Parts: sequence; structure tokens; C-alpha cells
Amino acid sequence: MLRKFSEKLLAQLVNEIAVLKGAETDAFKILSGVLKLVRAVMKTLKEELKKHPFKDEAEQIYFFKHLKPLFECSRIYELELYNILTSIPAGDAETIRNFYKEELQAVQRFFPPDPLPLWLLSFTGDRSGQPVVCTGCFGGKRPETGIAGTRPRVFDSRGLPLCQDHGL
Repeated sequence: MLRKFSEKLLAQLVNEIAVLKGAETDAFKILSGVLKLVRAVMKTLKEELKKHPFKDEAEQIYFFKHLKPLFECSRIYELELYNILTSIPAGDAETIRNFYKEELQAVQRFFPPDPLPLWLLSFTGDRSGQPVVCTGCFGGKRPETGIAGTRPRVFDSRGLPLCQDHGL
């Protein structure tokens, strides 16, 4: 029940943000409006949790791990966007382009081109959910070729890399 309520509330928040952005052009007014919307939605969510507490620990974990971050990311995104928009230097196109390149480099430090770090594959496990460490992917030598480990280059539908040797 909480999941459906949260999803409905999130859809409502996204729609209200879209309406706000369509009606307003000033970055500060958009930021303050979005922050008010997120704060109101989080208050509504908190009140709903008081009325209908979690059934079990699994539901609580799911809420705090998957649902609540969806609401918080709207707030964080708007704050970061505002910071970028208000930091654009006055100057010619080259100056602005260099500013955006620097911002992009800052973002890429947190989101490298490889969508899933190789060390994380050891925690994802195979289809059965058991952790698997692939020496072919993690720097060991592959038994069949004797070549040092290489990165997986096949990706699943979510964009996560798959190990061709083990079907991960």
C-alpha cells in the first residue's frame, strides 16, 4: 500500500515540477518552488507513515533504499542545476564552453564511462544471487587464454556490464 501511495505521490510531484518549470523562467523562483514542493511531499509521506507504519523490516528497507531517494533526488537535482546556472561566467561562447567542460569533468568523476565498476561485480553475484568473482574480469589471468583480465563489454538491458565468460 505504501509503495502505491509513494508512486502516486511521486507522479504528482513530477507533474507539479513540470507545471512550475513551464510557468516560471527565473532559476531562483524555480528552485524555491521545487524545494517547497518536495518539502510538502515529504511531509505528506511522513504523515502517511505515521498513519500506516511499515508492515515488516523488508518494507522499511525497500522504502528507505528505493522510494525515498526518488523524492530526494528531485531536491538535489534542482539545487545542483541552480548552482550551475548561477555560476555561468559572463563572457564569450568559448568561456562558457570551457565552464561547461569543467562541470562535465566534475560530474564524470562520480560517473565514469564504465557504468558499473568492476569491483562491484563481485557483490552482484550470478543469477542465483550468490556472489561471484571472475578472475577474467578482475585482473587475474583467464585460464583458457592466459591473458590478463579484461573488462566486460557486453551490457544487459539496464546498461550493466555482463561477463561473457560467466553470463553475469
